[in-house]
Amino acid sequence: MTSSPSAQVGKDSLSPMERAAQRELMVLDIKVKLQSLWLCLLKLGATDDPHSSFEYGTILIFRFNFVQLCNFTRVALMWHATHQRHISKII
Repeated sequence: MTSSPSAQVGKDSLSPMERAAQRELMVLDIKVKLQSLWLCLLKLGATDDPHSSFEYGTILIFRFNFVQLCNFTRVALMWHATHQRHISKII
């Protein structure tokens, strides 16, 4: 089922509450995937090198992306708050 163009426009204009819920879902999704990767990493045999495993590399990438997402969100929220204060001083 495909969405109509008007439905696509509506997705871009989410309320702050909807954006926060979307962020929470993304964070939860990342946490679940990381937990799964950690379980696979813990199940490696005694002779396996964990640092060269697929799971270890993926965990590092997820961790980096998660930190970037958190930093971006924090900067965006701070910028928005600063912008709102500046506009309220003008008006």
